[in-house]
Amino acid sequence: MGKVEKIMAGQKRWFLGIDIGGTNIKAGVVDTQGKVVRQAKIPTGREEGMEAVLKRVARLAGRLIEECGLEMEEVGGAGIGVPGIVNLERSMVLNAPNLGWYRQPLRERLKEHLGLPVLIDNDANLAAVGEYWVGAGNGESNFLMVTIGTGIGSGLILNGELYRGSTGAGAELGHMILDREGYLCGCGNRGCLETLTSATAIVRRMKEAIEAGGDSILGHKKDFHARDVFDAALRGDKLSRQVVAEMADYLAIALANVVNLLDIPLIVVGGGVAQAGGILFERLRRGVKERILVPEDRPVRIIPARLGNAAGLIGAAKLAMDLGLRGEV
Repeated sequence: MGKVEKIMAGQKRWFLGIDIGGTNIKAGVVDTQGKVVRQAKIPTGREEGMEAVLKRVARLAGRLIEECGLEMEEVGGAGIGVPGIVNLERSMVLNAPNLGWYRQPLRERLKEHLGLPVLIDNDANLAAVGEYWVGAGNGESNFLMVTIGTGIGSGLILNGELYRGSTGAGAELGHMILDREGYLCGCGNRGCLETLTSATAIVRRMKEAIEAGGDSILGHKKDFHARDVFDAALRGDKLSRQVVAEMADYLAIALANVVNLLDIPLIVVGGGVAQAGGILFERLRRGVKERILVPEDRPVRIIPARLGNAAGLIGAAKLAMDLGLRGEV
């Protein structure tokens, strides 16, 4: 019996969790205890079009299943997270701006490619499910999950249940409008939170500041990422610190709005940018506390996600698992 087979001993079924992001596709084989047995990440390649992306997903899934020594029929199903608005009843992606997908019957297309039962949902919803199941939200009845990456995603757990709203488009924090004359968002509006605080926004804002004559250790780089801006800020680069502070302040305003509206006691922050650590979280905590009502009576906790970049794929597997066990896949 091989190493992976030993790990899997005693488990009857496994599930695929797939998180399709604007930049990367993350996928994993997950057991019924929430343990990721095997995972991998590849570039999304969104510029090649949806069909090419779905083929990438299928190849990655097949590779992972093979590496685990499993046959396809031993996998209970696949949960898929997509950065956009999903109609669950019709299993359709209504709008995924960061992928350029609009009103696409993704479930049927992926079933053809994977040869498995498929469920789809919003990626941040699934990250919230993952953190609620085996992560930072475990044991909590009410919390907000925020993912900071190519865009801004959010998922809301209320009274122990994922809140989707009346049409499945609930908790879209990234499209809360903070500046009506601001940057154009992929959704068509201007001044969305996503245009001010995502990894994409941080890089754009830093480049603008450098082009305007700002001095920075990143000034000599032709290209850089949000992680580079945070690293520079941690090293004392004043311009980077200004950009990070601006980003954190906008996010704090949005989070304070949610706390004042829903009285949420816990905010879990995930995604690549969230790995910046103290330089982000300290300012967020201070900014939220300054803006919420009666802060002395509402000790809101803002903490990093425990599952890191795997939260979405774990939540996706959980979605397929729960519905599969109920015979709804």
